Amino acid sequence: MATYNSAFVKGIMSDNPWWADDALNKIIFSELPTFTRSDYDYYISELYKNKVCVLLGPRRCGKSTLIKQIIRHLLFEKNANPKRILYVSLERAFYDLTDKKIRDILEFYQETILKKNIYELKEKIYLFIDEAHYDSSWPRIFKQFVELNLPIYAIISGSSAPALYKDEESGAGRFSRNQMVTLKFRDVARYLNREHDDKIKIISKELREALLESFQTKNPTTYVKKVQEVVSLNPWLENSMKAALQEYLLKGGYPEFYSGVKNKSWTEISRYYQTNVFDLILQKDVVAISNIRQPEKIRKLLVFLVQNTSRQLGREKITRHLGFKSQITVDQYIDALSEAFLIRTASRFKKGKGYPSTKAKKYYSADPGLRNSVLGLDLADLSTEEKGGLIETAVFNHSLRLLFNIDREIRQSGFYYEKSGEVVSERDIVLASSKLDSPIPLEVKNGSCGLEDEKKMRATISDLKSSFGIITCNDQIGLKNEKIVVIPSWVFLLSC
Repeated sequence: MATYNSAFVKGIMSDNPWWADDALNKIIFSELPTFTRSDYDYYISELYKNKVCVLLGPRRCGKSTLIKQIIRHLLFEKNANPKRILYVSLERAFYDLTDKKIRDILEFYQETILKKNIYELKEKIYLFIDEAHYDSSWPRIFKQFVELNLPIYAIISGSSAPALYKDEESGAGRFSRNQMVTLKFRDVARYLNREHDDKIKIISKELREALLESFQTKNPTTYVKKVQEVVSLNPWLENSMKAALQEYLLKGGYPEFYSGVKNKSWTEISRYYQTNVFDLILQKDVVAISNIRQPEKIRKLLVFLVQNTSRQLGREKITRHLGFKSQITVDQYIDALSEAFLIRTASRFKKGKGYPSTKAKKYYSADPGLRNSVLGLDLADLSTEEKGGLIETAVFNHSLRLLFNIDREIRQSGFYYEKSGEVVSERDIVLASSKLDSPIPLEVKNGSCGLEDEKKMRATISDLKSSFGIITCNDQIGLKNEKIVVIPSWVFLLSC
């Protein structure tokens, strides 16, 4: 039997208290949030399978909490054998004492806890490796479990795509890839309206299914009728969702901005984030992983991009404004911020095949709360234009999640549309996927939808040969000219 240093043994035992003391176990899990995000239901439904699930998402979005809630479910609702559950966070410092982290952890687990070789197992085990990018050997180890169809359900999580997939070729195609970002609007709405939690879940599901059906059948009537139905049947919905949207535009979807900060003002919360979290995320998930040589420049770049969320910015302007010497460096730094889930980009949509557009991109903060906390802003500080930019940011980010429901493709970028001339001009967002027969243009309004907006959308629908288009606004609901869906922004966000 191998020998392990005392810090390693103490660390892994502290990560897995359920191996030793059920009473302590209950105390630890009593501190977990009872509220579960929408993703939770999906992972619970998958537990019976033999599979390795890769869970990629930004730091502090709730990946570790989700994993521990799944473990709580296994222990207290499924009565799983505690010794059949292994959890480790490779970010813990004591794992740095071993070069082959996952290999040594699994060997210790087999010899000390299971007292059986994993390859001889008949009973299901559950393996949860948090922040797995600290050990690049994970794909080679876990691909063997998949190839042999061992009775294992595993979640491998990470906060950086380049780091987590550094050696992923050895397991390419064998793992289920999933992305978990900050809370969706519907989850924030559920959290703020706990008395309607289950109802909001049902409404969101019905709206999403109706919208996806309208995409498939090219008939927007299905979706508009469902929107009208849920609003008329739930008189509390509109005011509750409008209030939730204001909260979401301020705090976004970082769980800690809602739970764990009771009795603290937004000023206190955002100041804490600026001084204790912001630089930590940049250092660990951007500077260190992407080998950034000018950390002060990438910090300045992130602040500049989130300040200008939803705006078109040319590379030349960014390079000149921030004092970079090379546009190539700007591109590399922007890619690093995107891969760490801090920003998203939109390129100009091009009809047909060919090279990507070289026109100026639009940049979006990956979360409204990220932007406001980094800049230290409250909604009262924002101009009408800035509020419009935040609404567009929320709609754009949710549109990428909606597309995931269509083609299961994880993406950090999307499209906008622009055409010279007074009629078409710019459409904020274009929903485009190989699974959609035609692109769907989407315009985001911080106000009412007028005749001029409808005229421009008709021109875009004609130009793109789209089945229909969508305009989100303050409070209108209807179908204009048979091809223009007009809905409040909160309805669209709830549909994603």
